Amino acid sequence: MMVAPLLASLVELIPWLKQWHNDIDSEFGLAMGDYYEVFLIEEAKAIGHTVESLRMWEPVGKVKSKK
Repeated sequence: MMVAPLLASLVELIPWLKQWHNDIDSEFGLAMGDYYEVFLIEEAKAIGHTVESLRMWEPVGKVKSKK
């Protein structure tokens, strides 16, 4: 399973999450934007990426079918 595309999407969302929804969550006792930022860093390391390499990730282009 390819996790890199999902993490690359999270890279784009974290700044918005931190700007608009970074209040302390009463259930977790953490700011969720900060929590997901640490999650992203750890998951990127686990698959051999950095946050910067995920930021530059692009999907592979479509392969044209032969007709």
